[in-house]
Amino acid sequence: MSTPLAVTSTSSTAVSTTLASLTQELISHIASFLEPGRGMRISRTYTRTDLPIYATISKRFQYAIEYRTFNSIELDSDELGYFAQIFVGYRRAFLATLKYWPIIGSYPMNAFRDYENINDRIQNNQLFTAAVLGLFKVLKSWEEEDKDTAEEEEVTSSRPIELYLLEPRSAMDSLCFERRRAMPATSLGKHRFEHSFLTFHTRDPLPHLSRILHFSAHVHRFRRVYPGSIVLITASMIGLKTIDWKFSDELKIRGRPSQEDRYEFARALPTLPTDSLTSFRLHYERQVPINHHYQPPSVLLASLRTTDHLSLALHTFSQAPNLTELTLSGPFAISAVLFWPAATVTTAPDVAIPFWPHMQKFVVEFSPVAPDGSWCFLREELSGREALEEGKAMELATKHEAATHGTPEGDCYDALPIREYVGLYPAREFRRVPDASRIPGLMLALARAATRMPRLRRLHVDVAPRLPFLFGVRYLAPGEAYQPFFDTGTPRIVHRKTTAPRDDVASPRLYWTVRGWRPEERVLALWRGREEVESPLLVRFYGERPASEAEMANGGPVVVGGWSDE
Repeated sequence: MSTPLAVTSTSSTAVSTTLASLTQELISHIASFLEPGRGMRISRTYTRTDLPIYATISKRFQYAIEYRTFNSIELDSDELGYFAQIFVGYRRAFLATLKYWPIIGSYPMNAFRDYENINDRIQNNQLFTAAVLGLFKVLKSWEEEDKDTAEEEEVTSSRPIELYLLEPRSAMDSLCFERRRAMPATSLGKHRFEHSFLTFHTRDPLPHLSRILHFSAHVHRFRRVYPGSIVLITASMIGLKTIDWKFSDELKIRGRPSQEDRYEFARALPTLPTDSLTSFRLHYERQVPINHHYQPPSVLLASLRTTDHLSLALHTFSQAPNLTELTLSGPFAISAVLFWPAATVTTAPDVAIPFWPHMQKFVVEFSPVAPDGSWCFLREELSGREALEEGKAMELATKHEAATHGTPEGDCYDALPIREYVGLYPAREFRRVPDASRIPGLMLALARAATRMPRLRRLHVDVAPRLPFLFGVRYLAPGEAYQPFFDTGTPRIVHRKTTAPRDDVASPRLYWTVRGWRPEERVLALWRGREEVESPLLVRFYGERPASEAEMANGGPVVVGGWSDE
């Protein structure tokens, strides 16, 4: 008679024998049902998933489980040493997604009364640089070791890595939000950091990485980073296929002016490797004034006010040989040279005509304010109420110079005056008429660019949603379905829904959401000229008119809109 211990031992042996007979592929399939796949946070004291306990069943189960648990990792920079310690051998090849939090300096609670000083900024810049440099050295060591073991018979092929550089943070940042209500009235709260853009600077060049194919850097909200620094970091990833950036283009109250940041950003762009790049998304955020009396400052370099260097740099960058998708949002302050260079440039004998050989999707959400600070839209005829309030609003608009000085250090943060200084209060939205000196030239440059995009499938060029109407143009190639709203990857504020037009999917279509405005005939001729004779271009306009009393009597809208053919 067998004992319970003997039965258990026999069963365990049978299970081990059965598992040993299964292939690695089958064991991996079985392991996929254990728990929904989730990323793991690297920490000595915390693990987000329970999957590792199954890795003790057998060597093959360990391989199957670790293939999932080491697939997606969230890592703080202060755990980088532990990360390098546990990612050894075949585990390195499993890594496919890495979300990296650079950890910067802490500070006492009473520091919230003051803006960060120069010493705080220097320390944080050094910590941010060390965090990025440390990660790149670890990843580079992996690549070098992979080369050394490439001649061995059993080497697990490494997976491409998607690297997400998250917003730098301090241990005290979470406390800033958790205890914001308990803070004294003199506390600046999160505004303590609003003038402190982080900078990456190192004497030694970053090591080149070939395994990273996607790089994302969203550093535009709380702890912001200079765009030029992110470009410097990105330039070391020589095999990139997709880039996703989110930056801030806000005019800071204190610190370096935005004009210099934008210029440095433009100068850094040509350093990026573009041969393998297929997709580029840039969200360059700058708030649009809702007080249309306000005259925004220029974001162009003071010594070169007639040249938009960033639009020119992006124009050249967008012609990368394998780029298929380009998305610019923010809203983005652009000029016509983003689409087509000035006539004096294109007529030069040594300058090639712009060409986008593989561009399929081209999306731009532009600001109603041009880079030089002028508005792209004019006001309609003044109403009586607007005429009475114009004097007061103009007084508020003249205060924008105070935005370069800020509030006294140690004083409480008063949001209302700051909003007035930058045109975010009070709401006075009346600009609806396209400026004849800007919008026609912008649409002409766009049409010229479209004629040089032979593989274009979808084009959206839309003004930012900070106007009381929709204004934009979209092109759809045959087979491309109509979508209700433009796809910029960012939430839109839609003031008024538009009805979908009659959509003939078999034909190329050009939809203009431009109210009563019409593009020049030469613009439409350029669009028609890019299509084949067998598939004539369908052109439709969305227009609006005030509703009649009868239409409003039944609770209808005050504005009636609809589509019409050319």
